Amino acid sequence: QASAALGLCHKVSKLTGFYVEAEVFELYPIDFRSGFEYNPNDKYSIRFGFSTLRQSICMGLGFEKGLKVLIGLAYHNRLGFSSTFDTQLFFGNAQEN
Repeated sequence: QASAALGLCHKVSKLTGFYVEAEVFELYPIDFRSGFEYNPNDKYSIRFGFSTLRQSICMGLGFEKGLKVLIGLAYHNRLGFSSTFDTQLFFGNAQEN
């Protein structure tokens, strides 16, 4: 199944970011997604977002210090709650651009 996506990120301030994305699927209508991320310091992040096609909302917490850990929770009006867990290990001095 073919798809294409286009997204934008706007740094509202040094601590916050706003994300918008549109994805087109071959057989489905366009999915608009939006999210907000707050970083109170270098180690922690808090995220909130929603999706129009899946009619879902999500939130998550992140921690990063050599090891990046992300924990998320999403709610779908028909499927209920689902959780995600993601980890990344950095060697040396790795930074996101």
